[in-house]
Amino acid sequence: MKQLIIILVLLFSFNFSYAQLIKAKIVYQATLSNQDYYNRLVKDSTLTQVARDTEINAISSSSPMNFHLFISGTEGLYQAEFDLPTKKSLGYKPNRTGRIAGHDNIYYTNLETKEKFYQSFWTKEILVDLNSVNWKLTQETKKIGNYTCYKAIADVDSQSIPQMKLIGPVIVWYTPEIPTPFGIQNFNGLPGLTLELIAEYDKGKILYTATKIELNPEEEIKIKKPKGKNVSEQEYIALIERLNNARKGQRQ
Repeated sequence: MKQLIIILVLLFSFNFSYAQLIKAKIVYQATLSNQDYYNRLVKDSTLTQVARDTEINAISSSSPMNFHLFISGTEGLYQAEFDLPTKKSLGYKPNRTGRIAGHDNIYYTNLETKEKFYQSFWTKEILVDLNSVNWKLTQETKKIGNYTCYKAIADVDSQSIPQMKLIGPVIVWYTPEIPTPFGIQNFNGLPGLTLELIAEYDKGKILYTATKIELNPEEEIKIKKPKGKNVSEQEYIALIERLNNARKGQRQ
């Protein structure tokens, strides 16, 4: 087991110079499983009937949606296929999958400068710094498309976004055959591109799967780095809680 991990890490280190040259666009499809959340919801005695019915009705709005990962050497940008204003102009209806998958966030990573943060559509003046993910590499493999992938597990004991928590380990399948460490949201840093990710939140389990991989496409990959003031995750969560409490106070 340790020998396999050493081989993978050495292989990735050997190919890092090649990874710096990679330009790519990956399309991921996110699908949401609501059954476990529904089971918890109907038993939750802390909710009013109105609140429970509202959440149950929202479950029916879940449908698959796409996200894009853009890679230009040492820079990576991950975001929803369409931003919220564009979706509204196209007549898209509310989609609970997008809410759980963080469709209003843009994730930016720079391997050279060690920058790693996200920016919310609702607080564009703020960049939320993210910690590196601690991965447990395994020897389990499976094929995704034409690529041999390895399983990695991360135990993340924190809030992913305000008011939503991970309730289990994040499981990722990555391929060293594409030697770039980028992946979905902030779940990157592995010795290969992430092709699949499963994350279970308190409000639903979500599966991301790569449906299209364009390596070194003819079109130029331009990554626009988000601008704003950097804050920690804890500072941002506290800020959102203050804003939410202020809104509640205004409604009372």
